Amino acid sequence: MKRQSLLFLPLLFLWAACDTDLAWEGEKDYAPATTKIYVEDLGIEDSVDVLPAGVPFSVARAVTNTGSGNASGYEVKEEILQYVFQAAGGSAGWVPGDPDTHIVFSDSVQGPALGANALDSVRFSIPSLPCGLYEEILTLDSDDDLDETSERNNEGRHFFFVPSTQQFNINVVPVAPAIVHTAGRTNTHNFTITPAGAPGWIYGHFSFVATEGSTADTVPVPPDLTSPPLIRMFVTPREHNFTSGFEPSVTGKITVISQDGCVIKQETAKAIIEHS
Repeated sequence: MKRQSLLFLPLLFLWAACDTDLAWEGEKDYAPATTKIYVEDLGIEDSVDVLPAGVPFSVARAVTNTGSGNASGYEVKEEILQYVFQAAGGSAGWVPGDPDTHIVFSDSVQGPALGANALDSVRFSIPSLPCGLYEEILTLDSDDDLDETSERNNEGRHFFFVPSTQQFNINVVPVAPAIVHTAGRTNTHNFTITPAGAPGWIYGHFSFVATEGSTADTVPVPPDLTSPPLIRMFVTPREHNFTSGFEPSVTGKITVISQDGCVIKQETAKAIIEHS
């Protein structure tokens, strides 16, 4: 009986030593601090941390060992995957970039030694990144050095967004928001664009919707890559007898994109066509 007990005790000891279970705990801590938004649709459906533009940052997150054994001598890996915004099948959305070309940051650090039910944290320092949407992937025991009771809670994924420094504002200035149907081509509205940060934008597109056959155009004509500070909208009304009950109008819409491609803004202007 004593010989059986001696053989059994080392097995118990080895089993207990392997009883570790690493897991992520709580929210990530960014420095500088972030704001948080929730992105619906667009392929995300998740909360997104918004970082300051164009600066290095660091991220820390707590690690816990919920097992009864000791956890030490393991690696923690961080990868940052840049997402791509694209239109497919008529709907636009964010999709992961090719990992071969869109993993923009990767680093590993030694994980903290954790006894049973202990808690500590790891921190990664990250250089400034271009504007865009990113997925951050943190992996505990990335080299699989520990024999854990569960491997399913070792990975944590979360999105963050780096905004553009090339911000701009669009204002609509009415010039002749109501014109008679015999007026001919008329400058009805001006769109003024002013930088709010580093300047630089592209006048990408113009479209219009008319209720009764009038047309619209702009000066300059898109696409214009010169960061035009003024876009003038012209309406050419259709001259005819108008008898229906709805209000005749022309609504124009401009699309302006920052030169780095990370800011897209649209603005509309509505002109009324008055008929005798």
